[in-house]
Amino acid sequence: MFEENSNHLLNAENSSDSANLRNKNSKSSSHNINEIGRDDTKPLQISKKPFLGGYRHKLTGQIFHHAIVQTRPSPWKYNFVLQFNRDAQTVEMKDKSQQTPKDASTQVQARNIYLSTTNDKILDTTNNYIYADDIKKEHLNQIITLQRYIRSWLAFRELLRRKKKALLQILWDKEEIKNKCKEDADWLRDLEKRRLNPKTEDDFRLIFSDLQNWWNSETKSISEVRSGADCKAAMWLLINTEVTKIEEVNKKKDKFGQEQYIQRRERFLERASKSKMWKASNNTVQVHTSTTMRATYLHDLYQTLSMKYVSVQDRVDALRNLKEVLKPYHSKLTDNLIQLANREIDLHLRGIKNAHLEGLQNRIRNLFWQFAKKPVFNPEMQLLTKIKKDDTSSPYIMCCSACKCFYILPINSTDEVLGKSVRENYFTKCKKCLDIENEAWIRKDLELYKRMLKLLISEEERKPSKSSIIYILQPSDIGYLADKIWKHQSCISGSKNDLELELTRFHINKNWTPWNCLLVTRQEANVLSKIPDSETKYDKKFKMSASQKHAEARRYFATIPRFLPYLAEDSSISLKTNT
Repeated sequence: MFEENSNHLLNAENSSDSANLRNKNSKSSSHNINEIGRDDTKPLQISKKPFLGGYRHKLTGQIFHHAIVQTRPSPWKYNFVLQFNRDAQTVEMKDKSQQTPKDASTQVQARNIYLSTTNDKILDTTNNYIYADDIKKEHLNQIITLQRYIRSWLAFRELLRRKKKALLQILWDKEEIKNKCKEDADWLRDLEKRRLNPKTEDDFRLIFSDLQNWWNSETKSISEVRSGADCKAAMWLLINTEVTKIEEVNKKKDKFGQEQYIQRRERFLERASKSKMWKASNNTVQVHTSTTMRATYLHDLYQTLSMKYVSVQDRVDALRNLKEVLKPYHSKLTDNLIQLANREIDLHLRGIKNAHLEGLQNRIRNLFWQFAKKPVFNPEMQLLTKIKKDDTSSPYIMCCSACKCFYILPINSTDEVLGKSVRENYFTKCKKCLDIENEAWIRKDLELYKRMLKLLISEEERKPSKSSIIYILQPSDIGYLADKIWKHQSCISGSKNDLELELTRFHINKNWTPWNCLLVTRQEANVLSKIPDSETKYDKKFKMSASQKHAEARRYFATIPRFLPYLAEDSSISLKTNT
């Protein structure tokens, strides 16, 4: 019986179109057979048992399975329902009416009904009847009162915040003023130190500027007090005093020039004596070659010969070392050096003082410098000497209009925009003649303009948009702007205090240029930077005056080649805005 049922179930599983399934009811023994189509129902899924071993009888063909598969499967616990039917996939909705749980009613006295009034209470009527509008008004008044207190509290908080901000701003302004005053004092102190101990060309230019200021004040006082022969005699004494002061300054300048020349020589020899260096992964590798060792020896010998306060024995030993270095070479230069060294040694042995041998020692030092800088005697000098490149283009030649000397200009010294008028017939004064002219009668100091340029660069670098024109400006350009165009005074207050004047933007939204600037004091610049709208902070008359000065600055800077690209860019921007 088990075999037939199992075969029947297997045949039911493999049927394609329809299957007859038996649903056994536990309460009744009758079998109901339902025909289920493929489109409306899903056939019963009978799990296929895995083959876990067994055998088949050869004579009867009966299959004997493993013990697990010979157990009857558990009955299906779910009833067979239509799975592809709308009713099985839709939630049933039910409507149900509700009634109050208790009915209540009232009854009044009528003709045929008597009601007892013994337990009734009579309420007295009052005139204080409150309407709904009154309640709303009371609520609104309470809300307004609450809002008033809250807003007063918020306003008090805002007042405290603004007071704190104003106090911090005042403290910050005081600190800035204090820092500015300290910077001004340091700058003046530095100028005083440079006047007493000049070490650069700018320091000597500053001394000559002070000399010119002294001359102007003395001549003004003489012309006011004296006249006639007394005035001429006083001017003659003043000129003699000026000549003596100029001589003192020139002595310091000559001494400074000699020291600078000797220092340049020593730096050049020091560069030649440096060891060869290569960069490795972790550190640098230094190698001393025979040529660098020779350059080092020559550098040390030159330093020894340049020393002033040495003993006689040390000086004689240095001269003997010099003769040992010059022995392998035979030339006119080496022969002269050997003769001079022998002469100095002989004079030292005779007891001549060093003060009488300064000229001879300077001559030996200069000839040894000529010996040490030649690549024949010092091979390392060949790497430091400039190699002239073969340039087929024609050089730019400048003729000095004062000394009538010709100078070869570098390629980048002129601008192609100006054409041949700059390259040909380029007559101007050389740097040497300009320095002599400045020392003679102009005596102009550029320290103030250097300071103004430094302040301008520091202020522009703090702003989000800055122009690169500030990095090509020279102190002379700032001097022309301040003196010639803005008359060395504030365009707003007319102040002429040198420590307070600075350059700022005319239009805040545009980049700074010489034709978009104002010369004002420090406080005025701070006020102008806080007003972004230029239409409201300048009146019509002031705008007209500023535009005239800007046009004058544009005409002047158009003659300088390095400013031409900025002028062309500014003109193109103005044309775009007009169109």
